[in-house]
Amino acid sequence: VICVVVGILPTVVIYIWVQKTDSESRLKEMLSKQHAFENLVDESEIITLSGKTKNELKVVAGDFLYAEVLKNYVTIYYLQNNEVVTKSLRTTLSQITESFEDHPQLVRCHRAFIVNTSNIADISGNSRGYQLTLNHIKTPVPASRSYVNIIREMLKI
Repeated sequence: VICVVVGILPTVVIYIWVQKTDSESRLKEMLSKQHAFENLVDESEIITLSGKTKNELKVVAGDFLYAEVLKNYVTIYYLQNNEVVTKSLRTTLSQITESFEDHPQLVRCHRAFIVNTSNIADISGNSRGYQLTLNHIKTPVPASRSYVNIIREMLKI
């Protein structure tokens, strides 16, 4: 019995040590790959969105899908690892629009919505208003009459 205990104890300790060092090296490798990918993104493509509080969101312009106003909050819909993620910021749509000055593909399409025109998959409706279907999103985004001309110009309709 003593021989079994003496043989098992060092084996278990060595096994745990090998597993720990292996998982640490895999984690370091994943972090270095992520850091290398982040360096590939042009700094001018990163948009910093901040509200009236200390909350802020950094998003790549191409990953931004749309923003929607809900009372005192703007909910941002964007892609992260090819999945749609949302974040709410206590801010106004006008402040968010100011952040998009260098990105002409991000336009206001409604008094409560900003949309990334490069992610529009389909448009339905008429000159009174459009319904914009975006890639990765099932819910259509409205484009009101007052913004129809801007959307037409951006999409060359």
